[in-house]
Amino acid sequence: GSLLGAITPARLEQSLVYWLRWNVYARAHAAQVFRVEDVTLLDVSRAWCSHCDESGLCDCPWRIRRVADDGEEGRFAKRRVTPRADHVASMRSSAGNAALRWEDLANVNRAATAAAWQLAQEFGYSDEVPQPAAASGTGANASALRPARP
Repeated sequence: GSLLGAITPARLEQSLVYWLRWNVYARAHAAQVFRVEDVTLLDVSRAWCSHCDESGLCDCPWRIRRVADDGEEGRFAKRRVTPRADHVASMRSSAGNAALRWEDLANVNRAATAAAWQLAQEFGYSDEVPQPAAASGTGANASALRPARP
């Protein structure tokens, strides 16, 4: 059986390209980037209020301002995102057999994998994301955003 269970190479490539397109778009429009594993309500509140204060484009709602001003010792300082019980944080396939590896992605689209790896680095995952051996040295260009045609 396949390492990834029922996930076909075409479906894996489609998911990779979707992730890449979405994150390139989001990065281009984001004023702030957070790692979801680490972000707290205090982080988001401070960024929101700071953006509004500096840009003059918005008003920070009073409830958000209260959290932002609460500081490092406040009750929201350490509150993190709690994953749902059905969230699959380990990237295991629906079949439950093996974790998805960068090499699996590189096998379906080397250029898109290299671009995704670079974004993972930019988003602060450098300690957890080893460079995929199969994708090293490949350039990330516009063709990485398109699935290969059969």
